[in-house]
Amino acid sequence: MNILKVKTEKRKLGTLGERAAARYLFFHGYFIKARNYTGGKGFDLPEIDIIAAKGDTVAYIEVKTRTLGTEHPNEPRPASAVTPEKQRKIMQTAAWYKPWHARNKKMRFDVIEVYVENKNGKAKVKEIKHLIGAFTKDTARRKR
Repeated sequence: MNILKVKTEKRKLGTLGERAAARYLFFHGYFIKARNYTGGKGFDLPEIDIIAAKGDTVAYIEVKTRTLGTEHPNEPRPASAVTPEKQRKIMQTAAWYKPWHARNKKMRFDVIEVYVENKNGKAKVKEIKHLIGAFTKDTARRKR
């Protein structure tokens, strides 16, 4: 058995959120260019959940999914889990992606929060919040 193919409940929830986010973006006029992008084989770059284009802008998007009713006091909303360190990693991968696939496009870094309700063992997406321009190079430089 390949351990990488075994999906934990947390990973299943994340996959559900990423699919919902991709659908949301598509229905809001975005073209999905890549999902779970890491720069290809042989590259040790952090993953970007979704890369999507709209007009002259390419958005590099981190998706955070949470189950309603399981909020953590140190994390008032899912986007707060995108720390400055995580932001820097996303920007590192985006910097590698841009010259090859989005040379003449503007860059933007978004976060999509997906809220899921779990009823009778079935997860259902209840709300999606798209935080456009959620972080920049300046916010990624800050230390917590």
